[in-house]
Amino acid sequence: MSDFDWGYIREKFSSALVHLARPAHVPEENIWVTIAGMPALSDNPVINRDREVAEPPRIRSPLCGWSPRKEDKWFCECDNEWNTFDTGGVCPACLHQWNETQCLSCSRWSPHSDWYAK
Repeated sequence: MSDFDWGYIREKFSSALVHLARPAHVPEENIWVTIAGMPALSDNPVINRDREVAEPPRIRSPLCGWSPRKEDKWFCECDNEWNTFDTGGVCPACLHQWNETQCLSCSRWSPHSDWYAK
């Protein structure tokens, strides 16, 4: 695996991702904000096998402790329905970044980042 140029692969992957994921009406500079916020590929235990595989973060409402299931869905203003924790709060249809998430149990809003147990 040491023969690979990971910088080159990351650059090509990011470029391909922008062209595959970007709807025609979304300016390319808006996509880079999302990609820049993604964890580095070296943080991915599938790509970096030398890294210990940790348990995925526990997701729960910081207000009432409710944990969403994989099949739970949220709605975006664009009418898309998806599990917001599959995308880190980014709507896959319109790429809107939701900074707050509403609990489906208690109906209160809290910062999306607070849902991930430390």
